[in-house]
Amino acid sequence: MNEALLVIRLWKKNPVTVQGAFAGMIVGILIVIYSTTSGTTLATLFPSLPQGIQDLDVGLAVLFINIAVTLGVSAVTRKTSIWMEEKKQISEMEKLIK
Repeated sequence: MNEALLVIRLWKKNPVTVQGAFAGMIVGILIVIYSTTSGTTLATLFPSLPQGIQDLDVGLAVLFINIAVTLGVSAVTRKTSIWMEEKKQISEMEKLIK
């Protein structure tokens, strides 16, 4: 699961935050635990899909979910941290003006 995150980590402008990585790992682990203990496969989840897709491992679907959660949470937390940083800079500028 972490191979995709390793590739993302090597980008110059890393889009992943700590919160996003943590959320992605937790979701991935929980889905793997559920699918392992219940014996869930892509064929049981999506019986109408073509046989070639049903034969894929659940881990591949978990990887895509992991990446989506990681990037989604990172996007939300990055906007929040940027907003907080801007607010901090504005308050520092106001102190300098006074």
